[in-house]
Amino acid sequence: MLMRRNRSRSPQQAESRADFSARQLRLRYIIALSLIALLTLASQWLIQSTVARHDRDSHVINIAGRQRMLSQQITKTSYYIGGTNDPQLKLAYLNQLRQAVALWEQSHAGLQKGSEQLGLPGQNSAEIVALFRQIQPRHEDMIKAARQILQRPDDPVILESAIRRLSEDESMFLSGMDAIVFRYDAEAEEKVALAERLEIALALVTLLVLFLATRFIFTPAVRRLRQDIQELEDAVAVKEALNSAENRFLSLVQLGSDWYWEQDENFRFVEVSSGVHFRSNISETKPLGKTRWDLDYLDMDEAAWQQHRELLLRHESFRNLEFHRKDDQGELQFISVSGEPIFDETGRFTGYRGVGEDITERKRIEQQIAEEHSKYKALFDNAQDGIFIIGRDGYVDCNQEGARMYGRSASEMVGLTPYDFSPEHQLDGRLSREVGAEKMQAVLSGKAQHFEWRHVRADGSFLDTEIKLSLISYSGKKCALAIVRDISERKRAEEVIWQQANFDNLTTLPNRRMFHDRLGQEIKKANRANQQLALLFIDLDNFKEINDTLGHPVGDLLLIEVARIISQCVRETDTVARLGGDEFTVLLTELDDAKSVERVASSILNKLSEPIRLAQDEILTSASIGITLYPNDARDIDGLIKSADQAMYVSKKLGRKRYSYFTPALQEAAQHRLKLINELRLAVSGDQLRVYFQPIIEMSTGRIFKAEALVRWQHPQRGLVNPVEFIPLAEETGLIFEIGDWVFRESARWLKHWQASHHEKFQISVNKSPVQFYKDTDGDYWLSHLQGIGLSGQGLVVEITEGLLLKTDSPVMDSLLSYRDNGIQVAIDDFGTGYSSLAYLNRFDIDYLKVDRSFISNLATGSSDMALTEAIIVMAHKLGLKVIAEGVETESQRDLLKAIGCDFAQGFLFSRPVPPEEFEKLLLC
Repeated sequence: MLMRRNRSRSPQQAESRADFSARQLRLRYIIALSLIALLTLASQWLIQSTVARHDRDSHVINIAGRQRMLSQQITKTSYYIGGTNDPQLKLAYLNQLRQAVALWEQSHAGLQKGSEQLGLPGQNSAEIVALFRQIQPRHEDMIKAARQILQRPDDPVILESAIRRLSEDESMFLSGMDAIVFRYDAEAEEKVALAERLEIALALVTLLVLFLATRFIFTPAVRRLRQDIQELEDAVAVKEALNSAENRFLSLVQLGSDWYWEQDENFRFVEVSSGVHFRSNISETKPLGKTRWDLDYLDMDEAAWQQHRELLLRHESFRNLEFHRKDDQGELQFISVSGEPIFDETGRFTGYRGVGEDITERKRIEQQIAEEHSKYKALFDNAQDGIFIIGRDGYVDCNQEGARMYGRSASEMVGLTPYDFSPEHQLDGRLSREVGAEKMQAVLSGKAQHFEWRHVRADGSFLDTEIKLSLISYSGKKCALAIVRDISERKRAEEVIWQQANFDNLTTLPNRRMFHDRLGQEIKKANRANQQLALLFIDLDNFKEINDTLGHPVGDLLLIEVARIISQCVRETDTVARLGGDEFTVLLTELDDAKSVERVASSILNKLSEPIRLAQDEILTSASIGITLYPNDARDIDGLIKSADQAMYVSKKLGRKRYSYFTPALQEAAQHRLKLINELRLAVSGDQLRVYFQPIIEMSTGRIFKAEALVRWQHPQRGLVNPVEFIPLAEETGLIFEIGDWVFRESARWLKHWQASHHEKFQISVNKSPVQFYKDTDGDYWLSHLQGIGLSGQGLVVEITEGLLLKTDSPVMDSLLSYRDNGIQVAIDDFGTGYSSLAYLNRFDIDYLKVDRSFISNLATGSSDMALTEAIIVMAHKLGLKVIAEGVETESQRDLLKAIGCDFAQGFLFSRPVPPEEFEKLLLC
């Protein structure tokens, strides 16, 4: 009886009871999950706190290690201070000691107090505090001794005493630090062990909660829920029975149409009533007593009728069964009928009733629509551009190409809006929604639109499009027809072209073109706001040597890192650019005072002076900076750049690693330099150049068998101009080619004369600039000239610099090999000041090494220069090379060189460079 009562509940009661059970289940479920979540969070918190504590302890140990290193560095640096007499070196060591003491005191205070600023724990244990107190006297003694050294570095008594105390205290301090580190490590391990035990306990509690939740919460709730579901199903069955009666009552009302019909249990018509839309070639009484398949419907075969009869025999309803036939005018007529079975009170089948509808006009319209739609669909689907119909609420329709553009299907696009695929801002900076609403409003008012728009595909990539919008009517509503063309490739190509035209490919900084453009814009802004701007011209020091020694890939990495460092030293509103090579510029705008310029310049110099780590190499470099101000120094772009460039060269000349401001004196120097270049051009063509010769003495005999050819400029007003002034200008302007060839021809002319008059093996050394090696790759002009005057290459020695041996370019290799093949010998000038190695000496068949005058000037028995010079001579002889000493000025230097086996010497002791006529007198002596 109880089960029957439960099953007879109303649907509302069953649903209410099911809702109550669901709420109970949900509440129990939430309680259980909350307990598990709290336990999980507690476990996670325990793990994270343990890891954090371990990290902090590790940090403390790392800083303790740093304290050990600094204490050793203080002691070592103090020894260096006491062991050197060089003032500059002692000053450098004192600076190192001062920095080490400051860092040591800071890190020691952090370890002792647990400073939060250093990332250390807020407090230390009693054991660690006690250990710190034990080493505190050693720390104070070492600091006191170090400060005495800093205050009285030149007092030998105080210096010796302080160094001794540092040495004694250091070992005891290091032992104390080791004990502190050991204690920190032990405490950390104890905390980790405790955390592991707590973690195991939390895991066991979690498992217990899971078991209790399953036993006392979920199992009873599931049983109750099953009972409620069964009651709900019974209530639904009752509700469906009531609905069935209602549906039979409403069926005739829902089927109202052109005419009504009824059939008996044998499917014969017993009633047909026509409406105003009914047109037929049969009367209302003609179908009576006949079945539907007895009437003259067209194109209905037996199989179709058989299928219809089987449906009727099953007493099933049918809807919109379509036929067609000829009307009384002979035109084709389409009709649609619907019917349902009739049953009496006892459930016995008594026939069918239903309605019919003339659908001829509808069929004709549907056919026209289908044809038009077919044409439209073909154009729509096969269009090369995306086509969208956009209503006020978003996309109404789109073709396959349009959906493909956005990485979605056509069905996914419907209902979305253009803003679902658009970034917040367009390329012009305006809000996408603001621009889109403006365009849509214009189209709906009848104004066609043509514009570019950026979208975002489903995969997150950008899609640049060209859109044409026009107004159409779609389903009786105003809509926008959008023709969308993908122009992403064109935009990317334009962006690449713009990027390549305006930015440096290596550093991604603005290039020379972009920098000129920005400088012009900033000049205009400065004029309007009556403000100053500053231009910094930055050139790396010794970049060429870094490139030559470590290779161009490392040089490129260095330029990238330098660009990053400079960019970090300026504001976002300032401009950093690379003009080319190792030249950078910085444009500082909206200046309040000159001090801000100096702060930026000093920051750049300091950052670039720090070691730069690139791959496996640590590079030390620096920069020279020239500064010019607008409008004080120049009023246009070219003038500002030229002024900054001149100021930069002043920094180079003053020793590099500094900045210099542009001054009127620099302008005068630049004008003088330009004048000198112009006069040098006239000197080449105006017979103002002279060749002087300096004898090279054979040490064993004291005789002259060699000479070095040196160019001089006989200026009409200034007299003899030092080569140091005009040779760099000649190399820079390209005049070195004409000057070098002229010197060679004059040297060859005098060589031929002195070989005939003095000695057939007489040799002349001619300097060849590295620039000259790149003049002619097809053949050497010097060789052809020697052949033309009938002179053997044995009498010529070509002097090159050490840096040239680092270049393995084809022109250099080809020229040196050609000299060897034609008997011309090669000498390395200023040997010992460059980057040569034994491998280079063997590789290029060098004949002579000319020891640089810097070694000879301080030559004395037992000196380092003496040892180096002797080592060079021994090495050269082992390699089969001859040695020439440059800059010999005293008899003592000559005698020492002779004693250590030097082959040749030249210098003022024997003769200054003299004109060829005077040199010839020396040969006759």
